[in-house]
Amino acid sequence: MDPRQTKSDDRDSKRVLGWGVMAVIVLVLLALLGLYWISAKGRAPGVEGATPQTPHSAPANAPAK
Repeated sequence: MDPRQTKSDDRDSKRVLGWGVMAVIVLVLLALLGLYWISAKGRAPGVEGATPQTPHSAPANAPAK
């Protein structure tokens, strides 16, 4: 194989690796931003159930005072 072709292939491989790493970083940051946005809006799974809808009252089988 021609040495110039090998050098070009190595350079192309590094370039593709760099773009791939940058794409993964951008996707992870977008995913984190999306999760933050969803949780800030209160639409994340489990957020609605975390706050009680009715005030706490004594259980029905609690002894009367």
